[in-house]
Amino acid sequence: MNSIEKYEEIVDEYGSWENYLNSLKREKEYICGEQAQCKEMENEAKKYNHNHLIEIHKINTEMLIWARLNEGYSLEDASEKLKEQNYELSPAEISDMERGIRQIRLQDLQEFAVAYRRALAVFFLPKPPKQDRKYPVSITINYNNGEQINFDS
Repeated sequence: MNSIEKYEEIVDEYGSWENYLNSLKREKEYICGEQAQCKEMENEAKKYNHNHLIEIHKINTEMLIWARLNEGYSLEDASEKLKEQNYELSPAEISDMERGIRQIRLQDLQEFAVAYRRALAVFFLPKPPKQDRKYPVSITINYNNGEQINFDS
């Protein structure tokens, strides 16, 4: 699919290029936790207009593999973890995404981020981070009055 066909597909789906950019902005606000990463995604989206449409999100498929293996999951384990989240992807589909054969949708990335306990932005990094930061499995807050609140992810 060339750039013009992609542009026409987006306009057909969203009604206008502006609606598409607004949709990206809403998704960014929902999925981004760190301000710098959000700003970078917003700047990346602004680079493209209706005259020059290229891949807006450049997903590093090597990061998909790294996140899965770092979590200790085989392809089958990852598929099972996604099923627990009510999201169906077979091991073969996951493998195809990791090899760049199958297109990866934003929803796929969101599900991988939850399953692998990673920030969504990790999948756009050029290489694995030096310091590995996973979302915590649980957090306990201790108050001065002795009260305790637990949050489990």
